[in-house]
Amino acid sequence: MVKLVWKVPGQAPLAFPLRQERVSVGRDAGNDIRLPEPAVSSRHATIIRKAGRVVLHDLKSSNGTWVNGARIDNQELVHGDMVAFGRVVMSFVDEDMEAPPPPPKPEPNSRIVRVIDTTYTFQRIEPQMDKVQGRKVKACWETFLDENDKSSRAVVNTFEDGACGPWAVTGVFTDFAGAAAVEVVVRSMQRHFVFTTKKDAKVRKLLAGFGLPLMTVLGVFIGYIMGVLH
Repeated sequence: MVKLVWKVPGQAPLAFPLRQERVSVGRDAGNDIRLPEPAVSSRHATIIRKAGRVVLHDLKSSNGTWVNGARIDNQELVHGDMVAFGRVVMSFVDEDMEAPPPPPKPEPNSRIVRVIDTTYTFQRIEPQMDKVQGRKVKACWETFLDENDKSSRAVVNTFEDGACGPWAVTGVFTDFAGAAAVEVVVRSMQRHFVFTTKKDAKVRKLLAGFGLPLMTVLGVFIGYIMGVLH
């Protein structure tokens, strides 16, 4: 279908389908497309459809008929043309010529995600399960703490709804700090953060081996002091 579309400021666009072979445009009520504007002549223009062509004819209007900024007497219209009747500007739309939506972008085969001072390169692999907890798995990502040591491995699923979730973890990734790191990785992937460097897991091992026991001891000590004071 072909049509003229008038975008009036502050209002929804007005569409005028061009179904007839001959369509009159003007200010008078007898026109097929009535434009009650002072700059539009009573009988301003005619649009003729024939043999798949749409031709605009000016009827010697006072303020002229314009296509893409040029005043015309007769002009064949094509999709996207800007048509002006006096000061009323419309766009000519041929729905058969409108561009189709762009194809979806393919998902990359790797992602680089940073956790504090450590980065992990996740490589895309085949999903290990079609669904997890009722959600369809769209892609699966795998990383290793060290490319030469496959003992510490983390796998993350991404789902159709855009969410991510850890699926399998081994080695360092299973300790306290490693589990926290995987959670941060998941959240980082959801926010599409990109980082560039890679270091070892000493910080996480330190947290797991020293930080957690220390916090436990401090908690017990503070509880004891609060009990004595009361």
